[in-house]
Amino acid sequence: MKHLFFRRRDVALYAVSALLLAASCLLFLPRSSQTDSDWIVVEVDGAVVAEFSPDRDTEYLIRSKNGGINRLVIRDGQARITDASCPDHVCVKSGIVTDTKPAVCRPNGVVVWRKEAAQ
Repeated sequence: MKHLFFRRRDVALYAVSALLLAASCLLFLPRSSQTDSDWIVVEVDGAVVAEFSPDRDTEYLIRSKNGGINRLVIRDGQARITDASCPDHVCVKSGIVTDTKPAVCRPNGVVVWRKEAAQ
């Protein structure tokens, strides 16, 4: 009688374990945040001045009360501030706006953030 390294029952157990592991990994994959009910929200000095759908390509000039200007560009479902009149340009360097990473321009009092759809 030969000793096999794996028996049929072992192979079945490993196959079921691999399937369960693969299925559990799917739970932790990031979900697409681009849905019809997501919004890009623009606040100036704490007041909401505009909301945009990320599904439509848009350019918007945000004018603050102190005369500052920020340019918001929404393209391919992603929003970012591309130009600002502030001296430090932190808002421009912050990149793409997400629900966990807003673009903030303190000198102009501008905050741009993504409001995700309620799941």
